[in-house]
Amino acid sequence: MTPETDITTQATTIAQISGYENQLYLQDITWPTTRVYRRCLKTFHTWLEERPVSAQTAKEFLADLRRKGRQPATIKLHYAAIRPFLAYLGIPLKL
Repeated sequence: MTPETDITTQATTIAQISGYENQLYLQDITWPTTRVYRRCLKTFHTWLEERPVSAQTAKEFLADLRRKGRQPATIKLHYAAIRPFLAYLGIPLKL
């Protein structure tokens, strides 16, 4: 990928996350849940760098959390945040 593509990918991901957050508000998801999901998605976005958002990159991210010794509850929380985000984008995620 080129630097221009990287910036486009990152900007697109930020826009997708923002749109998803708006969707959470419309669904009456509680503020604490929205805040936790936002934090998890921010971590996922930072990890993505120039990678595209996909089911495969989500699986790689969750595997990376496991490799880094994160607790199962932390991994499940990130999965709980990422799975509906990907569904919002029309990307099914099954582990």
